[in-house]
Amino acid sequence: MPDLYCRISDPSDLRDLSEQMALWTAAGNPKAAEWAIQPPMPSYDAATQHAPEWINGTWVVRDKTAEEIAADSAKTWPTKTEFWAEFTDAEKLSILDSTIPQIRLLDKELTMWSGSIVSTDSRIIAGMAALVTAGILTEARSTAILNIS
Repeated sequence: MPDLYCRISDPSDLRDLSEQMALWTAAGNPKAAEWAIQPPMPSYDAATQHAPEWINGTWVVRDKTAEEIAADSAKTWPTKTEFWAEFTDAEKLSILDSTIPQIRLLDKELTMWSGSIVSTDSRIIAGMAALVTAGILTEARSTAILNIS
């Protein structure tokens, strides 16, 4: 990857001047002194920080908000069929046979659900909690399905 240069008087001006710099330096052209090599991108923690951005001549690393971190860690199933496939046959039968209102509600909501299912959706959280309360799932099994760390 070629070196990028930033103009010293306007660090937001970033260009690939690798070939020009070699020529300017060899010829003693004063333009060479107007540019500096862009410093390397700093390391960052992708789980808690956004990728570094070059802003006005410096690398800026912004921390993610709690909401962004939660959204990044949410598990997503593209369809209700894929979510349903997370359950064992015995768990599915217990859900289908249940007379507990919250579990019946989750079952009906899944029947009508369109689009993807996200582990942080309040309806999914409430339904999974009801399955744990009813003894259909253990807390550990619920956590494993939702992939909660």
